[in-house]
Amino acid sequence: MLPSVRSYLLPYPERIAFVLDRCPVHTARVVRQWFNEHQEIQLLDWPPKGCDMNPIEDVWALMVNGWEPTEERTRQALLHHTQQKWELLRRKPQLIAKSVESMPRRLQEVIRMEGGWSSY
Repeated sequence: MLPSVRSYLLPYPERIAFVLDRCPVHTARVVRQWFNEHQEIQLLDWPPKGCDMNPIEDVWALMVNGWEPTEERTRQALLHHTQQKWELLRRKPQLIAKSVESMPRRLQEVIRMEGGWSSY
């Protein structure tokens, strides 16, 4: 993730704001240690039961798109699929930028829905 962000969006030494939800994978010791070693990344607080407004969910949807669980059953096949999708996203940074740029609209919709679920 870090090399892609640095090459396409935020060159060093700009700080990176990053959001992690409360998923157990994100709170694992190895993850916390990695972020502690990368002080240029600012972790933003995320409510434990908030609506899912994180633009990274759009990236995950793009990564999963086209995955065939019946065909890609091995670890190697899943890794190959993930690497192919990631390289596609790297070649089209506008897809991620579009998601990030939608944040003001997303937030306005949450406000309009008085904190309820939005269409995002």
